[in-house]
Amino acid sequence: MAAKQYEEFGRDVRGLAENLDILSRVVAWADNSLQSQRRQGAPAKLRWDRTSLVQIIGDYEMTLRECNELLRSNNRYRVGTNPLRNLEWNVLVQPAADQLRQRIMLHNSKILHVLKPFEVDLLLRVRQDIERMHQDLADRITAAHHDIRRLMGVLIPDLDEALDQRVLRSVVLLEVPVDLDEQFRFAALTGHPEYRIEEDFELTELSDAFILNFHKSTINFQSGMVVEDRVPTVDQYLNLLKCVWIFKRIQAAPALREADKDTSHWPSYARQLEDDLSSQCARFGRELVTPRIITSTLKRDMFTIWPEKEPAPLVDLVTKDEMMEQLLEVNLQSYSPGIEKKAKLLRRLDADGRRFRIIMSGSAQASSGKPRQQTEKFDFDITTMIFNSQYALPTGTHMTQEIILRQNERIARLDFMDGADILKFQQAVTGFKPWASATQYDCQVIFVLGGVKETIMENACLQLWIPKSTEGSLVTNSDAAVNTIKTSSSRQNSISTLASGAMPSSPLSGSRPFASPAQTLSSYGNGGDGFAMGPPGRHPSLPTIPQRQPTGPEFYGSWPGRTSPEPIGSSPVERQSFFPIPGPPRQSPPRKPVGSTPSPRRSSSLFPPPSSSPTMTNNGRSFSISSGVSSNSNSSNSDVRSVSISTGTNSTGLLHKRPVKPMLVLFTQNRQGDKFSFVTVQIDDETNTNPERCNCRRSGRDGASCDIAAIEKKKGDAPISARRYEQSPSDGEMDWNLARLALNNPASTSDSVNWPNLKRLSIKFPTPQARAKFCGTPNVCHCKIKKEGDLLKCIQERHRGLWGEVQENYRRQMNSFHKQRYESRSHVVYGVTS
Repeated sequence: MAAKQYEEFGRDVRGLAENLDILSRVVAWADNSLQSQRRQGAPAKLRWDRTSLVQIIGDYEMTLRECNELLRSNNRYRVGTNPLRNLEWNVLVQPAADQLRQRIMLHNSKILHVLKPFEVDLLLRVRQDIERMHQDLADRITAAHHDIRRLMGVLIPDLDEALDQRVLRSVVLLEVPVDLDEQFRFAALTGHPEYRIEEDFELTELSDAFILNFHKSTINFQSGMVVEDRVPTVDQYLNLLKCVWIFKRIQAAPALREADKDTSHWPSYARQLEDDLSSQCARFGRELVTPRIITSTLKRDMFTIWPEKEPAPLVDLVTKDEMMEQLLEVNLQSYSPGIEKKAKLLRRLDADGRRFRIIMSGSAQASSGKPRQQTEKFDFDITTMIFNSQYALPTGTHMTQEIILRQNERIARLDFMDGADILKFQQAVTGFKPWASATQYDCQVIFVLGGVKETIMENACLQLWIPKSTEGSLVTNSDAAVNTIKTSSSRQNSISTLASGAMPSSPLSGSRPFASPAQTLSSYGNGGDGFAMGPPGRHPSLPTIPQRQPTGPEFYGSWPGRTSPEPIGSSPVERQSFFPIPGPPRQSPPRKPVGSTPSPRRSSSLFPPPSSSPTMTNNGRSFSISSGVSSNSNSSNSDVRSVSISTGTNSTGLLHKRPVKPMLVLFTQNRQGDKFSFVTVQIDDETNTNPERCNCRRSGRDGASCDIAAIEKKKGDAPISARRYEQSPSDGEMDWNLARLALNNPASTSDSVNWPNLKRLSIKFPTPQARAKFCGTPNVCHCKIKKEGDLLKCIQERHRGLWGEVQENYRRQMNSFHKQRYESRSHVVYGVTS
C-alpha cells in the first residue's frame, strides 16, 4: 500500500541520518578529547578533512535534500490509501524512490567501511597534537603521558591496540589471471567511454565500484564441511577478483598518491578496503575451494566493473505501462534437471474481463556464470481462443496435467506440477469454480432424448461448477514480467485464487471431511440403461485444492417462486482489486515489486486434511452454505450482486442480478474415441437424481452397490435444461474448447448449443462409493425434512452428496436475491443475466 511504502522510504532516510549521526559523534568525541587535554591557553583545532570524507561517502547532502523533497511533495500518501492512490505511488513515485534507495544503500555501505579508519585517524592526530603541545614541558609530558595513552573513541576502545593491529597486519590478495585481467580492463574502459587509459579512472568511481562488487562477492558465502559446500559460485568468486583488480587501480590512482597524509582520510580508507579484501582472499586455501572458471563460457555482463546508473529523466514521467490484474502464479512441470518454470495469469482491466495474458518464464542455473532466463508472453481473448483441457480426457491414464491454449497461430502448452493449479487456472479463465475442487473420471453416460429411440452413450469426466470469479491484485505489466523472473525459484503459488475461489463456510456446518471410500471395487448393478461391464476404477491423478473456511451467518428459507429459466451464462461478478503488501526494505534490500504474491487470508494449516477416492479428486471439507449478503454490495465475494446504475436524469438505482445457476459439466468422448464435446446441465430444485431409475433406493447390499445415477427434471416430465458444445469437424480434438463455457463468453449462451429434448442422462460411475459421493445415499436416508435444521442435517450426513450441496448453495443465493427484491427500499432495477 502507498502509505506503507511511504513510511518504509522514510525509515530508510532515517537510517542514513542515524549513520551520519555516528560520524558526527566520532568527530565531536575526538574534538572533546583534544580540547580537554590541550595546554592551557594554547589554541587547538581538530585535524580532519571534510572534503576527502565527503568524497569517500558521496554527496549525502544532495541525497537527503532529494529524499526530503520526495517525502514532502508526496505527503498525501502518508495517511490513508485506496487503489487509485496505490497505483499513483507505484507508477509515479516508486521509480524515483527506488533510485534514492540505491543511493542510500551505497552511502550506508561506505560509512560502515570508513568509520573505523576515520576514528583511528582522528584519535592518532589528537595524540600527536597533544604531544606537540607539551613537548617543551618535559614534566608535563610525563604527567600527561598516561592520559594521552588512554585515548578512546566512539568505536575504538583502545587506540594503542588499533595502532598495533595496523602495524602487524598481513595482506593476502588473490592473483587475477591474465585473461580475466584483460576482460576487466576492457569492461572498465568500454563501460566509461570518457576514460581512455586506466590512469583516468577517478578515485571515487573506483571506490564505489569496489564497494558494490565486494558486497556481491564471497562476504556472504558460508562454507560447509564437505568440499562441494566450500566452493562459492562463479559469480561470487569473479566479483572478488574484480575487487582485487579494482583495488590495484585504487593504489595506483593519482588522487590517492597525491593525498595529504596529514589531513586526507583516503589513505586510511584505502587501507581498510585492503584489510577487508584480504580477509576474504585469505579464506581460500584454509576454508574455501576455488571454483573452476572457463573464461570463454562466461557472459560479457559478468565482467562489468562500474555500477549501473540510470540517467536523470529529461521530462516528467509519462507511463506507458499497462495495469492488469494478477490472478494466479504457479509452478510448471519441467522434465530437465536444473530448469524451473513458472507461469503468471493476468487479466486486462476491460469492462468485459475477456482478455488475458500469460507470462511464462524459465530459469536454469548454469554450471558457470549467471542463471539463464527466458520469458514468453501469451495474450488471448476467451471469445476467440481455444482452451483444450487435456487433463480432463475421459479415458486414458489420467496422468496428464496439462492445458493447451491456442490463439490465432500461437500455441502454448501449460504442464502443471499440481492438479490443484489446473482447477485454479480454469476458474480464473471461465469464472466457474469446480465444487469441492472435485473431478470425477472414468464415467460412462447415456443420454436419453425425447422422441428418439436411440440413446447416446459416451465416456465422460464430471465436474460440478458454481459461478465464482477470481480476485486479483493490481500490477503493471512490466512489474509482473520482472517479478516472474526474479522469483523463478520460488515455490509459493498465488493465494488470491485460493482465497477467492474457496467455498464460504457455515458456523453450523462443522469440519467433517469426507470419509475415504473403500479401495475395493464392487460389481456393476443393473441400471436399466443398458450399461456394459467397464474397466475398474483408477487412482486419482489430480491432488486437491485446500479451501478457506470463513464463517458467515445462517439464513434459511423455502425455494422461491419459479420464474422463467435464465440463460446459463452471465456477465462476470464485479471484481475487487487490492494491492499486496510488500516486505520491509530495512537495510536497503531490494523491495518487492507491486506484483508480488498476495498474502493468504488464512493459514493453510487451518484446512482439514483431504480425503482420497479411487476415481474422484476433491478436498476434504464440510458442506457449508453462504448467506451473508449485503443489500448493496458489488464485492466478488458476494453471491447476489447489486450494482448502482443510472436510470435517467439525476436518478440512480440498484441493479440486482439474478444468481447464475450452477451446472453439471461433462467432458465427453464418444465410444470410438474420435469425437469430443461438452455437455452442461443446469442444477436447480427441479433437476435431481431419480433413485427409482436404478437400485439406489433399495436397502442393504443392493442399494449400497449401485453405481448408477439417473438425472431428470420433474422425474422425467420435463426436458432437462442442457447445452451441448460439439467440436468442429475441421479442428478435431483441438476444438475441444472449454473457453466456450466461460461465464462472460457470449458463445456459452448461443442458441446453437441448446439441447432442448434431453429427457434423462444416466451416469455409470467406476465404483459405488464414487456414485454415493456424487449424488448421496438414498438407501440410508430416512430424513423427514420439515425444518431447515432437518435439511442441513441430511446434507451434512452426505445423504444428498455433492449434488445436494450445490442445490442448497444455489437455493440460498436465490433466497437472498428475492429478499433483496422485496425488502429493499431503494430504487431497484431487475436485470437478466447476459
